[in-house]
Amino acid sequence: MDVDRAAAKKGKDDRVNVEDLIIKIDVTIGDVSLVVDLGDMFPDLKASAKVALDGDLDWIHINTIQWLGGGTVLLSSRETSTVIKLADIYGTPTVDWLMGSPDFWAGSGFEDKLLQAQGDFSLNAGQHSVTYLPSPDTATTGCYQVLLYDNNFGAAESYPKFDWGQLGAAVVTDYNKGTHSFGRVFAVDETARTYELEDQIAVPFSGYVSSAQRVGDSNSMLVASGRAKTFAEYDRYGLPIATYEMEAEKFIYRVYKYGL
Repeated sequence: MDVDRAAAKKGKDDRVNVEDLIIKIDVTIGDVSLVVDLGDMFPDLKASAKVALDGDLDWIHINTIQWLGGGTVLLSSRETSTVIKLADIYGTPTVDWLMGSPDFWAGSGFEDKLLQAQGDFSLNAGQHSVTYLPSPDTATTGCYQVLLYDNNFGAAESYPKFDWGQLGAAVVTDYNKGTHSFGRVFAVDETARTYELEDQIAVPFSGYVSSAQRVGDSNSMLVASGRAKTFAEYDRYGLPIATYEMEAEKFIYRVYKYGL
């Protein structure tokens, strides 16, 4: 969730912290309440982050909240290139698991929360639009899929000393050299504490913004590459069904398809 700057808070050193809160809005009476402050959950990470050139401390940059029910959510943290699962957000929020780079999280105290990658693939880099999908194998407990737009851009102004190339040989670390981002589906096994790449579609490169969506029961995928100002629907074999380009001053943020 993007938190409006008017709702942003200031830390002890007056740095403006952005996109690091989960808030709840009562639309009937207009009340806004704080649910989770990620700075309270990851204080050491926040303390180590560098202030951006615009003066904001955009240290975790949550760009997606996927509600799973029962006080459980999936978060997409662009700045750490990590998908985060939180439990009990209305009680005592806890980190259930992290899908991200072991090198980035080394020494954080959260190493035991990392899911182990199975197989040979570059890790998600700067991802957006994280979505929960039920596992096709409904008889297996704790298994499901996670769909996301993998921007494939390893960079973070908050952590300039980290070598984002460690996420994999295919990860772009120079924005001007990017050629492809990806719509990706991962299979998560919470019992084994693992995840593996199940499907991916190469799409035009977009280092920031963008989205991916599973469409209906057809297993097609709608992917929007925001900075490239294009979106396309791909069939189950990764072949384009239809491709569109949009006129935009800077980018298109996300594109979703809904039935009538």
